[in-house]
Amino acid sequence: MSELSVDKIKSRIGNAARPNRFSTYFFCPPLGISVDAILCKTASMPGKTFETTSFSTYGVVDTMPQQVAYDATATFSFMFDNSFAEKQVFETWFNFIYGSVSEGNDATYKPKFSYQSEYLGQVHVNHLRSDGSVSHASILHDAFPVAITSQQLDYDNNNTVLLQEVQFAFRYYTTKYNDLPEPSLIETIFNTGRQILDVAGDVASVVDSLGGDGGSIRETVRSAGTTIDAASSTLGRLGLP
Repeated sequence: MSELSVDKIKSRIGNAARPNRFSTYFFCPPLGISVDAILCKTASMPGKTFETTSFSTYGVVDTMPQQVAYDATATFSFMFDNSFAEKQVFETWFNFIYGSVSEGNDATYKPKFSYQSEYLGQVHVNHLRSDGSVSHASILHDAFPVAITSQQLDYDNNNTVLLQEVQFAFRYYTTKYNDLPEPSLIETIFNTGRQILDVAGDVASVVDSLGGDGGSIRETVRSAGTTIDAASSTLGRLGLP
């Protein structure tokens, strides 16, 4: 492992991710919706947790993961110009999900919900670098609007922009990272060597289980592992990848 240095810390801090650099896109192919929401003021990057259960055969109680639980919703706030273009899009999407139909010649209307395949879409929340390129993207799958909040008008608010929040439900999300460092040739060699040593250690265990003496194999593996660690540490001190 390479040594921690001030220059390395400074280089990482200089590339710190900023919360005000982002873009959002809303898609609903069945409805022909494709919105580059440049007036989106705030956005949510979703999270997930393990739902766990306690398990114990005897003695210590272990916590075991049971299933993955995603955030149920993500909230976005929008600034509006006088066209209210984004609001029109989201209200059209919302109204398509639920409507009412008349039956017969009377004035009775009954609610009607569309099929999910007719209104599910995606939301892309992109984090941007200082040059505008995408470094990280969260993609909300099977998304649709579930709440369009009310807006408060006020004569006293002369210097503010009208805002509105829209809440989206989604089934799950995926994440895309666009700046993962490529492993160097030396790192690849060391990692391959480690994998070989892991296999050799397994062989030693098998030899022991068959009544043989895997001790000599295990000692060779231990010695080789120490050599790899020492070489990796030396290259790190020299500033090599």
